[in-house]
Amino acid sequence: MLATRIYLDTWLLRALISDKAQERSEANHEISKLRSQSFESVIPQIVLGETVSTIMRDFSDPNDIHNKLAKLYDSIRPILNPRTCLPPPTKEAYKIAEELKNADGNLRDTDLLIVAQALIDPESERLLTPDKDLLDSEVIREKEKEMREIDNSRIKLLKIVDGL
Repeated sequence: MLATRIYLDTWLLRALISDKAQERSEANHEISKLRSQSFESVIPQIVLGETVSTIMRDFSDPNDIHNKLAKLYDSIRPILNPRTCLPPPTKEAYKIAEELKNADGNLRDTDLLIVAQALIDPESERLLTPDKDLLDSEVIREKEKEMREIDNSRIKLLKIVDGL
């Protein structure tokens, strides 16, 4: 059985190291589902960069930073796949992100780059995010359909979902 390729958004990594028990619990529940089911997780480099940036911004004590980074690594290590994890954005991803931005200027640049990376991966099937702007974006749905049905650059339908 082939694994479902799923892209993860920054909120999941941030929640894993949150000081709020409810956020950590929800994130750990999603990680458990990723581990127990047939998922191939992809964490774009920009997601890791945003998460590390948050840690560096929110903590000044080197021990706190070290502890948060260690906790982050320990939390995501079980779902890391060396073949697909931590891909850098490509020229094509930047191009798609720019097209989406031009079509809907309300969408955030980093979110668009994450979406674009999922879109250019022809076998990605889900993007996990609670971001309502992404979940409800008609522009993204139209671009995905165009890539799948007209350009034939996507093999599978990409669904943007807020849970597994």
